[in-house]
Amino acid sequence: MKQSVHGTRGVHLLDQGVLQFCWALQYSGRKNVSPAELVEYYPTFDEHVVVFVSADTETLYQRLEGRDIGRSKVEDEEVTKPKIEAIKHDMSALFDFVESERRMTSIRLDNDKPVDVVAESLIGKLKSQSEVE
Repeated sequence: MKQSVHGTRGVHLLDQGVLQFCWALQYSGRKNVSPAELVEYYPTFDEHVVVFVSADTETLYQRLEGRDIGRSKVEDEEVTKPKIEAIKHDMSALFDFVESERRMTSIRLDNDKPVDVVAESLIGKLKSQSEVE
């Protein structure tokens, strides 16, 4: 994916990256790798913005239960509210690391609201980030 957008102009939204890799490794049960270990080998985070999108447990539970086909490591097993709480805790800890990493730009978003409200919030935060830099 990185090669396909490398050298092209514009904004690219990717649901991938070093944190996605860390998440996939952790929930596959194959190997527990810390984000610090992965970031150490990542060449640069220039022009990268990591967005942490969260929602309350009930919202996440309803969304996962409403899916016809499992599309993630989380859905390979029975979805329960305690499991969602544990995953939220893990992801929040991962993002705490991102916020402490000086090479990364980060934004937190609440996804309990309608998609248009969340999108406007993201656009506003991205604009304010670019004005700071």
